[in-house]
Amino acid sequence: MAGIPDLLRRYHDARQAGDADVAAACLSLALQTPGYRDDARLCLALALLEGSQPQRAFLHLADALRHMRNAPPATCALPARAALDQHRANEADALLADALEHYPDDPTLRTWRWRALAATLPPETLAERMRAALPGIRQAAELRLVLRHLIPQAQAGEVAGAIAYDAAKGALRGWVVDLREPAQTVTLRLVAGQQEVALQARHAHPLLAAVGGPATHGGIVARITPYPGPVRLYGPDGRELPGSPLALVAPLPHLAAMDKAGAQPRRRGGGDAGSARPVDVLIPVYDGRDETLACIQSVLRAAKANRTPHRVIALNDASPDAGLSAALRELAQARRIDLVERPVNLGFIRNVNRGMLMHPAHDVVWLNADTRVNGNWLDRLRAAAYAARNTASATPFSNNGELLSFPRLREAAPMPGPAELAALDELAAARGNNPVEIETGCGFCLFIKRSALDEVGLLDETDLERGYGEETDWCLRARARGWKHVAATHVFVGHQGGVSFSDEKTALVKHNNDILRRRYPDAPARFDRYVRQDPLAPVRNALQRARLKPAAAWLKTRPRERTLWVQGPRAEQGAPDETLTLAYRMKSQGRIDATLRVAVPGLPITVNYALPDETSRLDEDLRRLGVQAIGLRHAAHCPAVLRELPTRLRIAPAERPAAWPAPVAADAHAPTTTALLIADDLSEAGVRRCWLSVARDLARQPAAERLYLLLPGEDAAWMREFLATGAVLRAPELGGLDSHQALALAGCTAAVSLNDAPDADWLAPWIASRAHLPLYAPASALALQAGARPLENLATAIPLPSACAA
Repeated sequence: MAGIPDLLRRYHDARQAGDADVAAACLSLALQTPGYRDDARLCLALALLEGSQPQRAFLHLADALRHMRNAPPATCALPARAALDQHRANEADALLADALEHYPDDPTLRTWRWRALAATLPPETLAERMRAALPGIRQAAELRLVLRHLIPQAQAGEVAGAIAYDAAKGALRGWVVDLREPAQTVTLRLVAGQQEVALQARHAHPLLAAVGGPATHGGIVARITPYPGPVRLYGPDGRELPGSPLALVAPLPHLAAMDKAGAQPRRRGGGDAGSARPVDVLIPVYDGRDETLACIQSVLRAAKANRTPHRVIALNDASPDAGLSAALRELAQARRIDLVERPVNLGFIRNVNRGMLMHPAHDVVWLNADTRVNGNWLDRLRAAAYAARNTASATPFSNNGELLSFPRLREAAPMPGPAELAALDELAAARGNNPVEIETGCGFCLFIKRSALDEVGLLDETDLERGYGEETDWCLRARARGWKHVAATHVFVGHQGGVSFSDEKTALVKHNNDILRRRYPDAPARFDRYVRQDPLAPVRNALQRARLKPAAAWLKTRPRERTLWVQGPRAEQGAPDETLTLAYRMKSQGRIDATLRVAVPGLPITVNYALPDETSRLDEDLRRLGVQAIGLRHAAHCPAVLRELPTRLRIAPAERPAAWPAPVAADAHAPTTTALLIADDLSEAGVRRCWLSVARDLARQPAAERLYLLLPGEDAAWMREFLATGAVLRAPELGGLDSHQALALAGCTAAVSLNDAPDADWLAPWIASRAHLPLYAPASALALQAGARPLENLATAIPLPSACAA
């Protein structure tokens, strides 16, 4: 960078001075300079937003964010702003919801999210959601926006506010304001059993003052004695304040006595797997009647298969579902479960802590109420925990279990059906007890040894709120004292799981994560390293390979689906949905990563192979599946080890019939096109040369007016040459959006092929169909059959070289 002028400083100076030509020249040069490129993309995107070009802005923002690690929250909000400028509030909301999972308490993201919701929700629904979110609002900008929406709809006497119990100090804290008469001091009605007390909001509160509210009153601070039942606070309008009812429960100390005294860790005990200490299976219950009862029934059905003595204890945390509570009482009266009913909602941490103290000599299992177990799951889980003296906890595999997720790490998959779940657990069990150390356990199903619990202490209910990150804190505390956590790879537990963050939860996650980062500063780096290394990858792959045998039996009933299609990475983007595919990606020094996919019902089967080392294993698995034919897409570019598959297996090659997906109609009212999707396989040298010539011609246009060409995110040798033109970008990929939504926000209105002699393996119709875009291509019999529109009918002309135009 030495000797290069500060282009972006000159760019900003020129813009402020109104010198558009100098600003454009500086920005153009910055976009071509690697050291400036990422910041220059953002500058261009901001200029496009200000210039009312939200589609182009979105395209450059997506490209910039692809290259940025840990982008600041304000930058993450910009794609949503571009979506709102296109009147696509649902997409904006999805983008912001995804960003808030990474920055839950960021005021910019939260305020933009409310703007997106205001454009999608009815006013009454929006107001109700805002009221429910008030306890989690800690920033003045967000509260100001929320109150601005609530005030016009408020009735006389209606208040807004939030209340919480500070257990450490034994005090109620919060704020409340009369929406129509903010100068008036609000008097609340506190009800505890038969007692009723008037409580005035007569203290100053900094958050209210910061939004222009009352500076002398509105805050609530009141010392209060612990009370066993629910404590409710009502406003003058008779409505309960958000946060009510409250549980006035004194906090349990989360650190063991020896931790507070600074003692050394005790000698580890409990290494003998035969010393069958009883286990309490703790099932915290709040809502979800069907899921909860199905979970409990699965545990009860499996009881006879488990030799470990155990109790099934339902911890009913003041469920609002009377039917669920009644069903639990029936099970308890029949002595099938033990039932604890909390008079007021304690939240996960406090509920489970008190459950773990019920039998101080028992090991414990936390089992989410939306899980399913099979067979001797508890015996196997316990065996993993007791395989080593210094193991504190064991977590099973699951379709939705963070580090223990299957088939992909940290990706939730749908809950398998009962038969598939039982089969997965049976296949896992057949592998035997071979625990693998992991960074932390996962709370959906966590076995904790009592010896570890005695030494490490309980969950932290003093500093952590509600129950987000509590198992991470406990596991890291245990690790600091020399304990470890393992994956019970021979157990599979189904987990339904949640898929969305509530508005309040995002703030609570941020609060708890901040505490964890302060307590364990090295934990994020350790976690990232674990994810990169992924020590469970071989185990997941082995379990997937074990699923090939039942898959083969399923395929026997479907002889027409036993053709294997071999395809490269670009073909994978557009290939038709086949039952059997083998996707490959070339690596350095002749290495090949290959993935066999079997589209069975339920969780997909994906088995990975490192070729050529595992060629014999691949051949063996294909024989087991009963493959009857093998089709090679673009055989000329296929590596020899895969091209020779039909010969090695003595299987006939397959011919693909020319059957195409239904073409996507062009939108007559589509906005101005800013980008086109390249629908060709660029591993074909001739087609690649045509597209490269087009890209170089387009690059001569100004960046702010250029027509861009988009490609899915590939890792091919030729990709760098295309990207270097500046007119080719990777297709936008942003969390929360489907690929076709992202393409639409980027103003991509068509997929284009320049292949004038396509064959039966032509990918363009499939790529266009999956992107929800109409296809344009040179005239040919196959293009006509596939429903492609003539290239000359493309509304946006592209500069075709003579070799392509012929």
